[in-house]
Amino acid sequence: MGRAVEVSTLRDLIEYTRADVIGARIRDHADLRCVSEPRFRSRTYTDTDASDSDYERWRSATEELLASIGELQTCARVVTAHLDVPRGRSVLARQWWHIRYANRNRSLRANYDTDAEQLCAEFDRALAAYEERAGDLPAFLAEDSRRKQQRAHEEWRRREEAEQRKRAQDRQRRSDALAAAVTGPQWAYRISESPSGRIFSIYLTSLDGAAGCPSGLTVAEVQAALVAERAEHPYTAVMWAPETRRALEDEHASRAAGWEVLTGEPIDPHPRDPSARRSGRYHGPSSNYGSDSHSGCGGGGFSGGFGGYR
Repeated sequence: MGRAVEVSTLRDLIEYTRADVIGARIRDHADLRCVSEPRFRSRTYTDTDASDSDYERWRSATEELLASIGELQTCARVVTAHLDVPRGRSVLARQWWHIRYANRNRSLRANYDTDAEQLCAEFDRALAAYEERAGDLPAFLAEDSRRKQQRAHEEWRRREEAEQRKRAQDRQRRSDALAAAVTGPQWAYRISESPSGRIFSIYLTSLDGAAGCPSGLTVAEVQAALVAERAEHPYTAVMWAPETRRALEDEHASRAAGWEVLTGEPIDPHPRDPSARRSGRYHGPSSNYGSDSHSGCGGGGFSGGFGGYR
């Protein structure tokens, strides 16, 4: 881990509410970045490449600049005292102030331009001394941010490549399983009842567990069981287990299209009962079918549910 650098702007390190020449100078350089102790409005640059000597140089330069500005602000209060007319007091109180400080105010007004110019020159010298010692700070911070952005991008790219490899491997695994199951006894099914109708669930057992279901079947045998089910219950919906569904969708436009290629028979996964539509009742899988709480065969089931259907 590198050093943490706490950075503030000049406006956050020093008060400059007075409308005097030093306040104006501070406002002109309010965004000057300085190294400071942690404070409410500072920004922490963590894990930087800053050396101890650089850090101490920036920090001490900041302290010297703030000390110099503080002294100049004290002088500015003296130089501009004639401008500090009491506010919020009575007319008599203000008149008394003008009388009491008439000589002082006259002297300050006579010398104001010269004194203000000298204060500004002192401020500029203090700022130049800071820039000489800490002028490399903005470039360092910009380079530090650039390096971190580059590292973050490279890390994102590595994760994305790893995810792409994982997706490709999963797709290949599903493709191999589906190819091996075209004629092999690797299929299972389950018939269940839901509040809104019967469901015929299909499993490719090399991808989705199907404990407790009729299994060890060929795709033709599962299709025959579906035909028999719909002969008695023509509006039974058809679902596929998650990885089985993905395997069919990887290779075909939809899971139904994939099943048709395997069996040679077109399939409507979600037939609608015309009489149910007229009566306002609808027989088919409920809207929450396929949620994580949906059990699989024999209570074992598969994680994630079936999701939607086509």
